[in-house]
Amino acid sequence: MKRLYTLVIAILICGAASAGTFQGYLITKNGHRLTGRIGAIFYAERTSSVIFINDFGTLYDIHPALVRGFVIEKDNQKIVYLSKMHRRGWAFLRVLYHGEQMKLYQAPEEKTVLQLSGNLIQQSTFKTEEYWVEIADRQVYRLNKLSFKRKFRRLVENNAPELAAKIGKKGYQFKDLLKVVEEYNKTAIANVWSL
Repeated sequence: MKRLYTLVIAILICGAASAGTFQGYLITKNGHRLTGRIGAIFYAERTSSVIFINDFGTLYDIHPALVRGFVIEKDNQKIVYLSKMHRRGWAFLRVLYHGEQMKLYQAPEEKTVLQLSGNLIQQSTFKTEEYWVEIADRQVYRLNKLSFKRKFRRLVENNAPELAAKIGKKGYQFKDLLKVVEEYNKTAIANVWSL
């Protein structure tokens, strides 16, 4: 297993050297910023990591459990990724919406799959459209197109039954996820104040 992990790190480092890097910083567990450059974001089913190059040029492979997150500065815009634990492991997830009752995150747009075939490891990368929601500081919950209607209804039916009834209808589909999360935050806050 150690050999496999070492090989994965080597693949990541090689990929980071060929991929572009962006100015940014890591956010440590105690809230400090470590400036440098952010390279490749590795995202797989059970784990995630990011390549970080500090201001002295030292390259690190950072696991999400070690930091609070990181920020990339790209095109005069800050893109924030937070470390999140889920049922199967850890992931760096991009913050799309940070509401009081529900938060919306997006997984990196490329997912890496490593397969062991004899003595060789094959790496495959494919595009993903994977979103995650977090309700009231519980663990993050993955959503995808196929199960969105059923899973999201179940998530919101206790706090926002009117919204749950609309899920799947026009304007309340997977492609409207940001709008639906914003509406949930308004509805859930209103329900709290009406108690």
